[in-house]
Amino acid sequence: MTGTHHVEVKNRDAVFKFDLHRNITIVRGDSGTGKTTLYDMIADGAAFGSEIDRILKMRSATNIRLCLPESFEWLILKSGLIKSENMTEILDNPSSYIECSEYFSWENFFEHYLIEVTVDTPFQYAKKEINPVYLNDNNAGKIIVEIYTE
Repeated sequence: MTGTHHVEVKNRDAVFKFDLHRNITIVRGDSGTGKTTLYDMIADGAAFGSEIDRILKMRSATNIRLCLPESFEWLILKSGLIKSENMTEILDNPSSYIECSEYFSWENFFEHYLIEVTVDTPFQYAKKEINPVYLNDNNAGKIIVEIYTE
C-alpha cells in the first residue's frame, strides 16, 4: 500500500475515522476505548455484512465457535492432514507471506495456498465443492479439533 488512505468504519452505535499510512496498522488504546468494537465492525464489513449483529450475539453460546472466513482453509492446513515444507512457518507468521498487492485478503491467500499444496493429491481442494476426503470421520475429526485449539 502506498500513500495515505482515509478509513471510516461505522455502525449504528459508533464511528471510527482514521488514516492508514502503511501495510501494517496497529490499533492501541486504553481499556474501554473501542478496540474490540472497531475489530467487530471491520469483521462486519469484511466477513459477515449486515448479519454481524446476529452472529456476534451467538458468541455467548457455549456450543458455537466464531471463525472468520479465512479460518476454514486455515483449519484444514493446521489439522496436519496436508504436509508442506513451510506450512508451520506460514501458519504461525502469515503476515510474513501474504502480500496485499497479490491477495485481497488472508482468505484469498489461504485458499490459493491450500489449492496449490493439494494439486494432484487425494486432498485436492476446491472452494466450490468440498472434497469428500475431508468429510470422512478421521479427517473431519482432525479439522474439528483445530476449531477448539487456541
